[in-house]
Amino acid sequence: MELGRFYTNHEAYHIKFNPEIDSLHKAFQLFKQAYDLRYTPVSYELGMCYEEGLGTKKDPKLAEQCFMEGSAKGDIRCMEKAVNYMLIEA
Repeated sequence: MELGRFYTNHEAYHIKFNPEIDSLHKAFQLFKQAYDLRYTPVSYELGMCYEEGLGTKKDPKLAEQCFMEGSAKGDIRCMEKAVNYMLIEA
């Protein structure tokens, strides 16, 4: 998860000094890998990637799924996002 955050936070650096590295896509891959291994704290980061199209295509359904799963496991940031999705659907 921390390596994914590094790539997310250093996007501008990678573009300037090493343009062939797509750091947001790399961050997405790392978040997805951790999520697939059932590492709950990454649910929020992966959900944000899907919601904002960071390193992947925008996919509100997958974003909602990540937030709902994280919310069910007690992640407060995911709970906040999950409530937003529930309000939109209401």
